[in-house]
Amino acid sequence: VSLPAASTLSDNLNAVSNATRDFIHQAQWRYILGERLDDFSSLYLDSTATAAHTEWPTDSGLVTKLVERICRTGSKLDRFGLPNFNSGGLEELQKEVRGMHLEIGFGTGKPKRQSKLKKLYDQLLRRGRRVCQRFARAVAAVEEALSRPTQWPPSQRLIAEEVLGRIGADLQAIGQVAETCTRRIFAEEKVSSREKIVSLSDGDAAFIVKGSWNTVIGYRPQLGKSGQGFVSALLVPMGNAADSGQLVEVVLDHWDRTGVLPRLVSSDDGYSHQRARQDLLETGVEVVSISGAKGKQITSVEEWKRPEYRAARANRSGVESLIFTLKDGYQFGQLLRRENENVRAELTEKILACNIGQIVRVRERHARERQERALAA
Repeated sequence: VSLPAASTLSDNLNAVSNATRDFIHQAQWRYILGERLDDFSSLYLDSTATAAHTEWPTDSGLVTKLVERICRTGSKLDRFGLPNFNSGGLEELQKEVRGMHLEIGFGTGKPKRQSKLKKLYDQLLRRGRRVCQRFARAVAAVEEALSRPTQWPPSQRLIAEEVLGRIGADLQAIGQVAETCTRRIFAEEKVSSREKIVSLSDGDAAFIVKGSWNTVIGYRPQLGKSGQGFVSALLVPMGNAADSGQLVEVVLDHWDRTGVLPRLVSSDDGYSHQRARQDLLETGVEVVSISGAKGKQITSVEEWKRPEYRAARANRSGVESLIFTLKDGYQFGQLLRRENENVRAELTEKILACNIGQIVRVRERHARERQERALAA
């Protein structure tokens, strides 16, 4: 019996896992509605920061890891019938770069060593540029060997081309790190986070800046809480997406998951967006409450004072308690998987577990209420 290729087997297992998770997720909403545990008519929104499975990036650390990865990959090209990079001096090169990285780390944050830090960065960047030239010549030689007529199977050739493509991407990354580091250290320029490389293992992770909280390397998931405490919406946008651009998207995600258009939507003033609020009202949402000064500016005085809006503002803080519960009990604040699609799958599994626990709690509460009514009668 012939087994499928490892990648094919992995893809099949992932497909089965995703299908199983989606089936359980949909069955969950049907059960909650069928048992009348929640009608999903209310939706409370908030976002949070979730740390990616990666370390905090530094320019010297990124250059060091990129050089090490290129050396490691270039020494194993013979597996594909290609010539390895010339090994002469590679060990010494990695040792030298690691040493500069350690010295930079020891001197960071010490005002008296700023001039030495600049010298170390200058040495590291010059070394990195020379390394790129050497590796570029090595890649050109390997590409020439790959272009010669051989009896390689097409699959092996594709893998070899992919490996060379990754080496080329790493060389470009070294150049990008060197450019942003030069602007930051020597020109004292404030470089935008969009121009920086944040993680070598998770290309979708970003600097997440949220209010007065500490900056996190990771993702900014958008969450929706139903009236009975179920997580009924989850979005994982790319980058440090502003809440104001996610208002309609989170409501649509709630609608898509539960099949119910909420009657009431409540959020903090980070979601303030007049056009988005008007779109929700025109769609059929009866109450769109946005707390805070920004929300008050886009809400009429009559609406702001209505009892429904007052109740929506008073109950909105419940979603913050839910986020605390997710982080404290379901490890929502720390990720194990990488890349946006896999991160979304991991967070979906965590809210699935949270919702199952909430089903148990709501059922127990309803049972107590029935018992109390029976005793009172």
